[in-house]
Amino acid sequence: EKLDETKSSTNKNRKKNWWKYGSDAKSLYETISKVDQVMVVAQVSKTLAFAFVPPNQVISMMCIVLAFDDYASFCILQSTIHKKWVQKYASALKADTRYTPSDVFETFPFPDNIKNELYISGERFYIHRQSIMRKFNLGLTKLYNQFHNAELCIITDDEALLDDASYEKCKGKISLSFRKHLTNNNLIKYHVNDLYVDIQEMRRLQIVLDKIVLDAYGWSDIPLRHDFYEVDYLPENDRIRFTIHPNARREILKRLLQLNHQIYEEEKSTISKSTNMNKKSNLGTLFELC
Repeated sequence: EKLDETKSSTNKNRKKNWWKYGSDAKSLYETISKVDQVMVVAQVSKTLAFAFVPPNQVISMMCIVLAFDDYASFCILQSTIHKKWVQKYASALKADTRYTPSDVFETFPFPDNIKNELYISGERFYIHRQSIMRKFNLGLTKLYNQFHNAELCIITDDEALLDDASYEKCKGKISLSFRKHLTNNNLIKYHVNDLYVDIQEMRRLQIVLDKIVLDAYGWSDIPLRHDFYEVDYLPENDRIRFTIHPNARREILKRLLQLNHQIYEEEKSTISKSTNMNKKSNLGTLFELC
């Protein structure tokens, strides 16, 4: 086997400068340097939550970077419409979804009708979600655990005084986890009921966002019927999610696949015409040279 001197040199350099990052991904950072923020999503997760980060920070290799800085793109990608496409066609790692761009991003048919409402709805949802995370010191995973927590509700003063075992029996394991989170992070000025109000608003904004994205496709005839449903792609003990009705999911996936095929045929036709035009152009050039 021929020695790759470049690779060998790189490995020696890494050993010598072990405290530096092994690769600085120059082409990536050159591309995203032109925007104020860039969108990322975890390669493997159960939340499929997109977020914006500064382009000049070191981005983890466990993140997929999408060179979008606008809230219309965020609105589409964070919609349940895109999420259902990902869950259908992405591979999985145990109970988590793997966001593979070649399988679920490049094949996803974006709507042509990019209305101003997409920007507005995307920004409102993102700002509200960020405010909850800052307010309660929550990461995306813990936030979405509560977003999908069907047992999250307003509690009485008496319920607030229950011991952990009784509270878990009454309100569920995920609700207890948040109550402990408030104590452990010294957030005693906030109440569980404060989170409930904010999560309810987040769900409302998700519904609005999904309807606006659906309207961008021209599919507002599909009743989404958001509620808590069992989803079959998760383990049996963790299948309840706040999402769209299964019938809506099936209809949306059917139409997205049809749109995907339509776009593919149009692109294939365009490439074919372009190739024929080049052939004619070359023949003409040869004729003139003769």
